[in-house]
Amino acid sequence: AGRQTIDVVRAGLSYRFGDAAAAGDMPLKAFASASAFAPPAWAGFYIGAHVGYGWKSNDFQEVIAVAPLRTVGGIGSEGWVAGGHFGHNWQYGTWVLGAELDLSATGIKGTSAAVVRNFAGGISITDTSGDDVQLLGTARARIGYTPFSDWLFYGTGGLAWESVDRFDTTIIVVPGSTQFASTRIPRVHFGWVAGAGIETKLFGSNWIGRIEYLHYDFGSVDAMTTVVTTPATPGGTFADVQGRQTI
Repeated sequence: AGRQTIDVVRAGLSYRFGDAAAAGDMPLKAFASASAFAPPAWAGFYIGAHVGYGWKSNDFQEVIAVAPLRTVGGIGSEGWVAGGHFGHNWQYGTWVLGAELDLSATGIKGTSAAVVRNFAGGISITDTSGDDVQLLGTARARIGYTPFSDWLFYGTGGLAWESVDRFDTTIIVVPGSTQFASTRIPRVHFGWVAGAGIETKLFGSNWIGRIEYLHYDFGSVDAMTTVVTTPATPGGTFADVQGRQTI
């Protein structure tokens, strides 16, 4: 089990469809009737790409049923993020409301600390667990404030989705040979995302640069389990402990 969260800082470049100039940017000599129909600086559809870096926390614990009990747990992951986004803004004076969809491929991966069990005769077993985040997606609302025509400060939040592989590896060493056993299980998780960012129009054009931070929370994605031996034996009761996963 685990609480999975992901934190991402990313930079983006977008192109807004429509006229580049805002009503406030029209020449002073323009007729009032003409400037009244000039589009707001941020309204309209846009499409873009982003790159960045993310780090993930998964604080699950998996107990290995041996005496004494051993625990594998705590996966810290990090890596690159890159993808695309598409959205639409509506502007009301200095306030901007919007909706955005995005999808990112990632190299966010990590492995727990190894747990080594040693047995008589030079035999040892080493266990590790890891996460490998393949894709991240969001559907978010945005609300922003533009104190200047070329700058937008915004908050954002909505639904989050991840495709992540859980992999478990066991290495068994016996005198004269080493055996490897590995499993990789793809999973899909849903959660929430929230963040904030800054956008600026580049050189007064329709090209928009941004820097933003997003926090993904996928909650406890596995059920806690408890095992009790009957009749009771020392170390016979153990449990897999839930955590949470964030990016």
